[in-house]
Amino acid sequence: MVQSLSIQSDDPNRLAKSILHKYVELGCRVSLEGNLDSFDLSSFEGLTDQETHEIHRHTIRPKLDFLVFDINPDSLSALLEVLEDPFAFEPDKIIHFQIERAGSLLFGAYDNFDDECVFAFPPISEEDLQNFKKEKIIKSYNQVTGS
Repeated sequence: MVQSLSIQSDDPNRLAKSILHKYVELGCRVSLEGNLDSFDLSSFEGLTDQETHEIHRHTIRPKLDFLVFDINPDSLSALLEVLEDPFAFEPDKIIHFQIERAGSLLFGAYDNFDDECVFAFPPISEEDLQNFKKEKIIKSYNQVTGS
């Protein structure tokens, strides 16, 4: 059984940056899916449009831009800069955002961070989400158990 936490947030940019700062390490992979041509992604090394074991496309039609890249100091800095755009997760930009760590999905936000489509997986803990809630990064969360 895979345990996950469903998250509700009014500030997807702040939540994404908080997850990146706290959990992302070298070797993590991030995917962005949506209409990405408004972002400067030229500094991202090793960009691919290939799915990984844990990171998959989530929109088949219409076919959207889909990029996967490894996190290194430069790509993390560039990604955080992309997330400075207050409209980064609007419907005409990044629609799906995923982070893979150590071969497992760490975080997935789908459908523009829709309240029913944002999930965190271990090692993200309820304690961390409680802290995010106190800091008003998220509104609420609940535990979800599935197969």
